[in-house]
Amino acid sequence: MISEEVYLESLEKLKQKEQLNLEAITNGQQFEEAYLETLKKAKNENKKIFLLFYMEGCDGCNVVKYLIDNSKTIKNYLNKYLLLYCDISKTKTGLAQKYNLYSFPAYFIINSNEKIIKKRFGITVMKDPERDFLSWLMKNEQ
Repeated sequence: MISEEVYLESLEKLKQKEQLNLEAITNGQQFEEAYLETLKKAKNENKKIFLLFYMEGCDGCNVVKYLIDNSKTIKNYLNKYLLLYCDISKTKTGLAQKYNLYSFPAYFIINSNEKIIKKRFGITVMKDPERDFLSWLMKNEQ
């Protein structure tokens, strides 16, 4: 038989998990609303969308986010896109299945009709991650 203290700790952990789950559902709803708004804006402005799915604590994700936030070259290049990010570790969204997410970071260039122009999972960090990321962005530009 378990002690009352262990029982109460277990109940508290379950409550915390449920709270995180509810927050993830809310975050997912907010992200999906932002996604739909971005699609509309892309259509109105005739722009493509850079869509990033990342996870908190993911080293590759941190590298990509750092490059986007700190590389002037990458920032300038991404100016032609509408940017949309999703922390998938805190968000429950059906878009994870839609985009067949299996590894992170996952990033896509899509058009306003949700057609994937190009996609990538992960990043090469051993040599020059900035050049690697820029090379992917610029490859097969349409």
